[in-house]
Amino acid sequence: MQGTITRLASALSLTALSLCAQPAATPRLFDVASIKKVDGACPAGPPIRLTPGRLVLHCWTARQLIAFAHSPLTAYDHDNIPVIGGPLWITSVRYDIEAKSEGATVTDLTGVMLLDLLTERFHLQTHKEPRSTPVYLLTVAPGGPKLKPADSSACVIRDTSIFPPPPIPPDGPVEFCGRTASHTKDGVRVIDSYSVPLEAFAAVLSSHIGRPVVDRTGLTGTWDIHLESAPESISSGPVMLNGEPASSPNPDDSRAVSVFTAIQKQLGLKLTAGTAPIDVVVVDSIDEPTAN
Repeated sequence: MQGTITRLASALSLTALSLCAQPAATPRLFDVASIKKVDGACPAGPPIRLTPGRLVLHCWTARQLIAFAHSPLTAYDHDNIPVIGGPLWITSVRYDIEAKSEGATVTDLTGVMLLDLLTERFHLQTHKEPRSTPVYLLTVAPGGPKLKPADSSACVIRDTSIFPPPPIPPDGPVEFCGRTASHTKDGVRVIDSYSVPLEAFAAVLSSHIGRPVVDRTGLTGTWDIHLESAPESISSGPVMLNGEPASSPNPDDSRAVSVFTAIQKQLGLKLTAGTAPIDVVVVDSIDEPTAN
């Protein structure tokens, strides 16, 4: 028995060494890819067109491209990871990219294949690491949540192989499940989320508040969320009072309170300042792209 175990261990060791000695998988590159620098202001046009086998990105900075390539595309849109480091031009110079690869899935196009393209043409080198970052923690407020469970008949599940999705038929539901829409009307910022988990809603709040929002509610499932607040309180951040967010001063409308107050009163949730380890992408090196 001991000899059998020894022989088995030796065989497994040789197999492991053989696997380790295998060459790394060859990066999957696009069949055809064009990268063009945008001169002047961005012309009109959708920022992204995405179908299986074809990716078109319009007027993106290198920093946006890096974040896009490192973030998963899901039914709840695209949650971009923070990108730090790199030269100043990666936040100012913009590019148009059109790339094709027969048979590639949407997930491949926006993930590993785009990252391989940036590595090849921008000579991009990055690494991921967690960093303690100032965040807002989304928790349940005293008194409990005031959330509306998602109504599956009020939205339509979209085909995630097409981005942006095609328009909803006029006689169908008003929105796609998983989508968030926002607009300003009569001095009030309105945010509507349709059938989203709170983790996705927290990501939406992050983009409005300008600081990562981490879901710590412990609530599962999906929700239909309607939020009304003062637009300046979202874009400019909270008014602080004794270290806590305060209402926007002198609101012209009873609904035009800070997003922090609105979340607590309307949703039964609470945002508090804190820190949390957030994965970031660190740019180690990057060059301007090589010619097509």
